Amino acid sequence: MTIKDIAKLSGVGVGTVSRILNNHPYVNPETKARILKIMEEHNYIPNDGARALKKSSTDHVGLLVTGYSELFYSVCIPEIIHDIEERNWINVLQYTKILDIKGIHSFIKKKKLRGLICLGGYLAEEQIQQLENIEVPIVFMSTQKEKRVESPHSVFLDVDDVHASEKMGTHLIQLGHRSIGLITFRNMNFGASSERIRGFEKALQRFEDTQVHCYIQQGGVSYQDGFDAAEKLLKQHPEITAIYAFSDVLAMGALKALHQNGILVPQEVAIAGFDGLEMSEFTHPSLTTIAQPSSLMAQKAIQILFEKMENSQSIDHGDLLLPGKLLIRESTEITTTKNQS
Repeated sequence: MTIKDIAKLSGVGVGTVSRILNNHPYVNPETKARILKIMEEHNYIPNDGARALKKSSTDHVGLLVTGYSELFYSVCIPEIIHDIEERNWINVLQYTKILDIKGIHSFIKKKKLRGLICLGGYLAEEQIQQLENIEVPIVFMSTQKEKRVESPHSVFLDVDDVHASEKMGTHLIQLGHRSIGLITFRNMNFGASSERIRGFEKALQRFEDTQVHCYIQQGGVSYQDGFDAAEKLLKQHPEITAIYAFSDVLAMGALKALHQNGILVPQEVAIAGFDGLEMSEFTHPSLTTIAQPSSLMAQKAIQILFEKMENSQSIDHGDLLLPGKLLIRESTEITTTKNQS
């Protein structure tokens, strides 16, 4: 959206909009209020304002973190802050409950940011369409979205959920498991849940001559969610011989459910997670998982952000996916003793 579009929507000339943007004193107050409201409704950031931010003497880079309890973030945040400070820039850290364009716009404007990293969160399709109005470079890490982003100033960086989940599915099927339960996040239709289901389905396709039954149970984000989801799977599908949870936290909750039900892991039911959290190595038994390349993601985020800050015409990275690593540990290493027929 340009200044001409704002003028057309407002029913005034471009000159009037320009005078408002430059705080010219001789503008009708009612007209000014109406045009400012239209700008706010369309999340419009003036090009001149964006250029001013880029030319600002402030060397501020923002880190906007959505949510407060994601353990994966605790690995990324110190890495990002360290890399920003190593470049002699000032880091501005802010937490938010919900990621939205209005909040991003406000954060950039108030802190005079020249670049921004957003960690986590979710962007609906209408939010993504508004990204083109923000000319300050933004790198989104592990941010779920409803559609591909075309904005030249925004890059989405994440683990390759599909390929990683295919690795996990292949591992479990090769161990001999034929009845496998999946514990997803709350919404199974987009983002990480959807991608990890798709990856697991690709593993099933690789073994199309083998009869494998897959049961999906909606989980959430907490240990309790994992515990409750595992209880439901065990009750509804007692024939299950393996559980693949879409986060280590969910897997740990499920592991407790198995222990409380007197089920041996992995002899009776194997269990696996996703994230590669440090604590996953110290569960009993230690947890098979997909390790996200958290350090590499943090380094890449900083590298891409500063490339775009220094050269707005730099290469458009689009969606950048990094590989996850399958870590095979005690929770899956013994083939189940249950009937596999």
